[in-house]
Amino acid sequence: MRLFAMLGSLFESLNERSFVVIFLSDWVPSLITIVAGGVFASILLPIWQDKSAKSKALAGRRLDIAESVTKSFQKYIVSWRRLMDISKLEQKSGLSDEQKATKGELVASRNASRDALLESLAMTRIYFSTPCVTVVTSFVEWDEERASERLDQLPGISDWRIWEADVLRSIQREVAK
Repeated sequence: MRLFAMLGSLFESLNERSFVVIFLSDWVPSLITIVAGGVFASILLPIWQDKSAKSKALAGRRLDIAESVTKSFQKYIVSWRRLMDISKLEQKSGLSDEQKATKGELVASRNASRDALLESLAMTRIYFSTPCVTVVTSFVEWDEERASERLDQLPGISDWRIWEADVLRSIQREVAK
């Protein structure tokens, strides 16, 4: 308390034109503003910009994956449907040599579509949250179980469409964040 009294009396004795008064009243507030602005501009702003850039990059990558999964799922389901259709024809009336070649092409197309879908779905493990990855993993496990079944034992295409809707809905929730 006594220190403040001494400083107060010191400042009262200073002339309005003295260097100390001018410095304290005119320059110190400006220096404080400059220092605070420098800290903001050199430390805080780059941190915020970096976080914003990473967030935008993550959102862009999630969108790319969502589009890839959507396209791959569609191709995979269409491939399955075509393969099932030709297998039904085979059971009813048998296949000509040309139709057998077509069936082989359909199997190759289904396998390529499945590979593309699984590749896209694998990327969700890196860029999406655990609830989304859980849905994706459940589908992959379900699909792997179907891989060992004969065509006449497989569920209908509607089952793949249900899984497609579940997976895409889960991914869409993440993309919308």
